Amino acid sequence: MGEVVASDVKGGGSTVTDSSLKTIFDPVVLRFAVLTYLVVLPVGHLVAIPVSGTMAAGSDFFLALVLLAGVVEIGRVSRPYFTGKVEKVPLLSGHGAFHMAAFLMITFSAWVAFGALWGLDPNYAIAKGLAFAALSMGALAIVWCGVGWEKAADAWLLGTAVCLIVTWFGVLVGPEVLQERVSYGGGSIRGLPMPRISGPFPHPNMFGDYLVVSGAILWVRWGALRDAWRWGAVPAAWLLAGTLFMTVSSAWLGAGVLLTAIGLLTVRQRGGRVRFQKKRPAPFLLVVAGVVLFTMTLAALVVPMGADVAGLSLTASGIRPAIWSSALEVFREAPIGGVGASPFFALAADPLNATSPVQLWDAHNIYLSILGQFGLVGAALFGGAVAVLASTLVRAGATRKHAVLLVALFAAGIHGVAVANEEFRHLWALAGLIGLASVPQWAQGQWWKEEDLREKKGVTPLVPYEVAEE
Repeated sequence: MGEVVASDVKGGGSTVTDSSLKTIFDPVVLRFAVLTYLVVLPVGHLVAIPVSGTMAAGSDFFLALVLLAGVVEIGRVSRPYFTGKVEKVPLLSGHGAFHMAAFLMITFSAWVAFGALWGLDPNYAIAKGLAFAALSMGALAIVWCGVGWEKAADAWLLGTAVCLIVTWFGVLVGPEVLQERVSYGGGSIRGLPMPRISGPFPHPNMFGDYLVVSGAILWVRWGALRDAWRWGAVPAAWLLAGTLFMTVSSAWLGAGVLLTAIGLLTVRQRGGRVRFQKKRPAPFLLVVAGVVLFTMTLAALVVPMGADVAGLSLTASGIRPAIWSSALEVFREAPIGGVGASPFFALAADPLNATSPVQLWDAHNIYLSILGQFGLVGAALFGGAVAVLASTLVRAGATRKHAVLLVALFAAGIHGVAVANEEFRHLWALAGLIGLASVPQWAQGQWWKEEDLREKKGVTPLVPYEVAEE
């Protein structure tokens, strides 16, 4: 790339080269921290530390490094700005909508912490508010780290690969402590011949949700990864799908949505319209598999049932409707501001066990969880942020990347019907990837070169750089 000429220079004429722009604006430290965070995000859950009634994960340490790197970058960029060497800092194209979403998320975080004034557990409310604020800033850091979307997605998939390796090493040959950590023997489904797989995450539902999002990202990057990995790409995809199957989790709801979407979008890509072709049955089979998986999972979650399959006596408690009813009553007690952040606020007993005592639960539903804890105010802030994220994908265009990210967001929302997933760290990172995808492709990873890139594209620069003579 050539030189970028300053539009107005104090004391005569001067130029600033592309390399000097990169020195000033290229957030190298932040980019390295963000990519590292995306890689270690899943396996970081192996470390859990109790904090004020909640659990901090090992990945939170790397999130703190991301935020620290952001502070370092702000200090590095602001120094030439305040010393007069650079009079205007280039802006990231396409960032406005995501900044509105980030503002709503941070405001939601403040509202969560503010609930300490009327909640039963003030320390928990403050801890959750700070955690949500850090996750929001982490999503912003992903957008501003100066990395292209494809590289960020590949870092996510590398983290998924490491997560799967650690999980199956623990299941098959790992030490007993790791084997117990990546397996899960409890839950409302009983009679399985082997423990469910939870991976590094605390619960199979969380692990399954992460794998569904990873599956969507893998679908976007499939062509490039297949060329890079060659014969290893297909086994890796099947390993991801098989691990998701072994979670036996409510995340199968999201998996059903993803399979259905893959089938429908594949039909659109191949036929130009929704029309199944006999010579290409794969899309039709994916749609059928997705609908069946979604329907059977939903039924197992809401209806107490038992079945004998291959000599096994399987039962599902179907306890969620009782939990939802209790959570709804909590929302009715304080509809505007909620009752404040609380790890448990619903009461329910096992429908399959007449002698089962009433136990405390979380809402097992993201919508009731937010309404019950944070009221209509919190729901409006959180829902508004998600709506803005979805709208950025819709406005960005009908490319495969944007369509699949919208599907991933929708699948997470559908899964939210059965699980309180506002605390799932990977979904906040997904928000950052969505924000990064809304940035024009030509500006991703090099937004500080915006003027030069626009000149090469024949577009008049909107915000020229003004560089003072040293």
